[in-house]
Amino acid sequence: MKLRAEPFTLEWRPDNKESERNLRNNLNLEWCDAVLFNVNAIKKGTGKEYDAILLSENKEAILFFEYKDSPTTYRNYKGKKAQQKNSYAKNIAKAFGFRWYNFIVVVNKKGQSNSKKGDSRVILMDELKNYVLHKEDEKVVFSNEEYEIELLQTNDVLNSIDKVINRYKNEKGSVESNEVFEDLVKVKRQIEQVNK
Repeated sequence: MKLRAEPFTLEWRPDNKESERNLRNNLNLEWCDAVLFNVNAIKKGTGKEYDAILLSENKEAILFFEYKDSPTTYRNYKGKKAQQKNSYAKNIAKAFGFRWYNFIVVVNKKGQSNSKKGDSRVILMDELKNYVLHKEDEKVVFSNEEYEIELLQTNDVLNSIDKVINRYKNEKGSVESNEVFEDLVKVKRQIEQVNK
C-alpha cells in the first residue's frame, strides 16, 4: 500500500524489526485518527525512514517518530541527521495538507530524554504512554504531565509571525508594543484564513 501527495510517496517497509515492538507497545494511540509504522517516505527516488507516523485530522496535525533502542544507537545518531529528518517531515506534512507537525526521537535510557537531538525533541520510552496531543489556544502540543512539545506550523510565514508575537507578548506594557502585538495577531489571522 502506498500513500501519495506530490512529490512524496509513503510506503510501508515489509519487515518488522523486533527492536521497534517496544515503540509500538508504548505509543498512546487514543488521540490519533491513524497510525503508520515502518514508513519509507520517498521523494524522487530518495527518502527517509520513520518508525511511526501518527495523524490527527481534527487537529490538522502529524507526528513523526524515530526510535533509538540502545544508548549506542542514540549516541551514534547525529544531530544533523535528526535535523534533516525533521525538515523532511515538515515537507511531508505540508504536502499531505497538515498544518502542524513535529519530529520526535524516542529513547530507552534515562538521561537522554527531554533534551534535543539537532532541533528535535527527545523523550523517554517509559513516558511515551502518557503523551497526548491537544490544542491550546493558538497552538497544538504533544504533552504529558511534566513536559510539553509544541508542534510547529508547516507554514514558515506563520512560524515567523508566531515568534514575533511571542516576543511582543512578553514585552507588553507600552502603547507601541500593544499596538504592534495586536497588528501582528490580525495579520496572522488573515494569513490563516487565506491558507485554509
